[in-house]
Amino acid sequence: MNFGISTMPLEDYQLKSKLTLLKEAGIEYLEVKPKEGHFNYYDPKYLDETSKEFKRNGIEVVSMHMPTHGVDISLIEEYDRVWSIREVEKTALALLRLGGEILVVHPG
Repeated sequence: MNFGISTMPLEDYQLKSKLTLLKEAGIEYLEVKPKEGHFNYYDPKYLDETSKEFKRNGIEVVSMHMPTHGVDISLIEEYDRVWSIREVEKTALALLRLGGEILVVHPG
C-alpha cells in the first residue's frame, strides 16, 4: 500500500526539518502546502535543494495545494484577483520543478 499525507499539519515548521520524521513514519508521497517559513515555493534555489532532500528521504511530491495566505482567484477586484492567479501560477511552477502533477485549487 502507498501512503501519503498533506504537509498542512506541519505548516508551522520548516518542511525540510521534518523529512526524516516523515520517512521514519513510512510516508512516501506528499501534498505540499506552500507557505513562507514552511515551504518557499517562489525560490528556485530552495526548490532544487528541497527536491534533493525529498529524493534522499525516498519521498515523492505528488501534489501541491494552492497558497492560502490571502489567495482567492474569485475576487471581484481585478488587481487582487490577478495577484492571486499569479500566486497559483508560482505554485504550479514549483510543483512542476519538483516533478509533481496535481495542483489543488479552491476557487472562491
